[in-house]
Amino acid sequence: VQTCALPILAMAKVFFATGYRPGEDVLVTSTAALPSGIKAVFDATTATLTLSGNATLGAYQTALAQVAYKNNSANPNTADRTLKITLTDDLGATSESSAITVMVAATDDVASL
Repeated sequence: VQTCALPILAMAKVFFATGYRPGEDVLVTSTAALPSGIKAVFDATTATLTLSGNATLGAYQTALAQVAYKNNSANPNTADRTLKITLTDDLGATSESSAITVMVAATDDVASL
């Protein structure tokens, strides 16, 4: 992605590079919290959350800050997951990926009466 004063981005992808468990792992975001013009879709087949829509770098930073890992299992696999993030500008140039590790811990469910 070009480094200029106000780059316009077209897309950001957050994806599981390692450790993805289909049916268990999901990347989510609150659509109400996303900046105007950016939408988010998680594709479980490719293990990728795609944020799309032309917007400033600042708007994408805000959108990426809203991304969260969610585990849908009552008994999650506790192996680490590696997520990678790439950005694509409005001219089609794609950044190198940045990586982050998600550490999963199993916790007891709260009892309900």
